[in-house]
Amino acid sequence: MHIINNQEDHMETYLVVGGDVRNYYMAVYLKESGKNVYMYRTKLPSDVSITETSRKDYMPVVIDELARLEDISKEADEYCLVLPTPVLGKDGRVIGSDGGIDVEDIRYLITNSELLSGSKIPESVHKLCYEHDIEVYDFMTDDWIKNRNGVATAEGAILDAALMSSINIEGSKCLVTGYGACGKAICDRLKAWGADVTVLARRKESCTEAEEKGIASMLLDDQYRKKPYDGFDFCFNTIPAMILDRQVLEKFSPDVIIIDIASMPGGTDFAFCDKVGLKYKHSLGIPGKYSPETAGRLLGEALMLKG
Repeated sequence: MHIINNQEDHMETYLVVGGDVRNYYMAVYLKESGKNVYMYRTKLPSDVSITETSRKDYMPVVIDELARLEDISKEADEYCLVLPTPVLGKDGRVIGSDGGIDVEDIRYLITNSELLSGSKIPESVHKLCYEHDIEVYDFMTDDWIKNRNGVATAEGAILDAALMSSINIEGSKCLVTGYGACGKAICDRLKAWGADVTVLARRKESCTEAEEKGIASMLLDDQYRKKPYDGFDFCFNTIPAMILDRQVLEKFSPDVIIIDIASMPGGTDFAFCDKVGLKYKHSLGIPGKYSPETAGRLLGEALMLKG
């Protein structure tokens, strides 16, 4: 069983601010678990209306005004403030269902919470929490979540590849760069689908682990750019560093499909791909796009264990 801490007292109130559909499903999970759950500017699934969500007792309550959410926070003995995954959008504001939310606008909610959660929590929020002695829980630093998210990410990445290609995954030759949680999950599923899989990994121990599963390996050393890559039909990059640079990309077949799941800016020279016509997709936030309910309930389960 996954145990995050040994607290005997459990959090009863959760205030969910912003976020995509994952946060909605997380809120539903928490409400089903008997918690008091309120959402503010959280994106809802297309088949759920605000009035429906507000009306039914077994659904989280949607709050339209930030002042009302602050009132609710004052009525609670303690509460967990749940921010998006990731917390900030490209504009540097908290991701909301209809535009960004300034961190300063939710300062009261932050500084009076007992526990603050989200992922890729910005330094400004960390600083506020530190100054007010508030516990911070970043979902993506929890190995249990990362491993479970790896499954959803792997399934989505392979789906992206299949949709972009005219050949089957079965019988294809696949290169996976990186052998962390996501790399392992991608390798395992590709092999189960009948693909010929090779992993490019930094550590010799990772190569050995892969080979024990029947997966070929190459060491990501200072000579990796000189290795042959023209036989691969698919390449899945999981490393957030420039691994697939021009020198490597030039060695791929012109028909290769590249799926890069590494966080911004990725690990592929996308400009070079555009220049020479290589097909690629920078697939970010896969769990939230393809399996938001599973991903959201996972976050809810982790929060329940945490608080």
